[in-house]
Amino acid sequence: MVDDEVEEIVTILSLKKESLGGLSVNEWGDFFGGSMAPLAFLWLILGYIQQGNELKQHTDALIQQKNEYTRNIQLLAHISLEQSFSNEASYLNTLDKNKSNYYGGITNARNSSKYHQNKIKNLLEQIQKDSS
Repeated sequence: MVDDEVEEIVTILSLKKESLGGLSVNEWGDFFGGSMAPLAFLWLILGYIQQGNELKQHTDALIQQKNEYTRNIQLLAHISLEQSFSNEASYLNTLDKNKSNYYGGITNARNSSKYHQNKIKNLLEQIQKDSS
C-alpha cells in the first residue's frame, strides 16, 4: 500500500518534472528548504535554552548536595567530639571509682589490721593472766 503511493508520487513527479503547481521540482525543494530553515534554527535555539536551564538546575542540585555533605561532616565531627568527651568522662569516673576502691581497700585493710592487732593483744593479755 505504501509502496503504491510512493510509486504514484514518483510517477507524478517524473511526468510533471518541469512544473508541479506552477513551480519546478527544484523550486519546490528551494521553497521547502527555505521555509524549514527558520524552523530548524528556532528548534536549535530552543534546544540550547533548554539545555542551559537543565545545566543550571544540575549545578544548583550539586551546590545543594555539597552544602548537605558539608553540614553532615560538621554534624559528624560534633557528634564525634561529644562522644570523645563522653568516653573521657567515663574513663575519669572509672579512675575515680578505682581510686576510691583502692583507698577504701587500704582503709579496710588498716581497720582489719587494727582489729587483728587488738585481738592478738587481747589474747596475749589473756595468756599472761592465765599464766600468772
